[in-house]
Amino acid sequence: MITQPLAQQGFSTFSAEYNRVFLNVLQEHGVDLSAWLRNVASDANVMKKTEGFMLCKDIEGFFCRNVETLNVHGLGLAMGKRTDITSHGSLAYAVLSSPHYEEGFRVFQRYLKLRINFLRLTLNFTKDNIQFKFELTEDSTPYISRFYLECAISGTHAFVSQYLKGKKFNAKCQFNYSEPEYSDTYQKYLGSNVTFDCSECSFTINRSYFDEKDGFNNQSIFSISKQQCETELAQFEKAQGIVSQIRTVLYGSPWVLPSQEQVADQFSMSIRTLRRKLNEVGTTYQAVLDSVRESLAKEYLKDTQWSISEIADMTGYSEPSNFKRAFKRWTGLTPNAYRQSSTKIAAH
Repeated sequence: MITQPLAQQGFSTFSAEYNRVFLNVLQEHGVDLSAWLRNVASDANVMKKTEGFMLCKDIEGFFCRNVETLNVHGLGLAMGKRTDITSHGSLAYAVLSSPHYEEGFRVFQRYLKLRINFLRLTLNFTKDNIQFKFELTEDSTPYISRFYLECAISGTHAFVSQYLKGKKFNAKCQFNYSEPEYSDTYQKYLGSNVTFDCSECSFTINRSYFDEKDGFNNQSIFSISKQQCETELAQFEKAQGIVSQIRTVLYGSPWVLPSQEQVADQFSMSIRTLRRKLNEVGTTYQAVLDSVRESLAKEYLKDTQWSISEIADMTGYSEPSNFKRAFKRWTGLTPNAYRQSSTKIAAH
């Protein structure tokens, strides 16, 4: 039986407000945005959104198709560094106006999903240090995972710098993957205390840097910002609920994936209402369906000996060629290449 991946807990999204930063960073690295927008989405306007949520697949599709020719190193580091307070919205104001830094960071932990819903943050407070530990809750390619984790650590570094009003500090930055060939770029953005091949991905800073922190404590702004975050969280979780429900239905019938009309009927709502609810979280039925197809296809390729034609049929494709094109779009690999790489990883 195919088990449901952790991804079913929620559809991978991030705040569209980060688009402005992302597109600026791409331009700074010499990326032709016109060409990129044509590659990454059928509707280029999708990537120009600055409100609501974005689907990670729109970003990942770009990486999958261009990673070998793009030749951009440390893109996540650059993006994290360039993300300023206005990009974080009410979350940033709630943190910066907090009565005490511990409370502010706990607010950051609680509401992070409003900005990025596939990144889990664990805070560890010891006598001397504060540790921000990040984990991705969905599997992806090594390059894309590295991009997200670079963003997380570099963004935390930039946020703390802003919190400390530019005061210089030294933090320990750990990454749970091998040292890349451009490791000197990490030191450029994060300082000299950077290590790789660690058991976790984390940012650790000494508490003493916050002893003289002042000037941000504003109870009025804190209360308003925190309440706004709480309202947004309730709305977000309600919107995410419809995606989880649809994914549950799809995973419950992997051999005969239902149509949008059938799902709407099962939920006792019109197609128009279903579309509106999905639009609220920045997605479409087709995107949710493709996400489930991708997860099922990966499981079938890893855990069965079924032929590509059989897997294509099992995931709702009448022609193997259509399935192969879709899988290459999702992962950047052909089904056979993905199966071979999965076999090598399992062997180790």
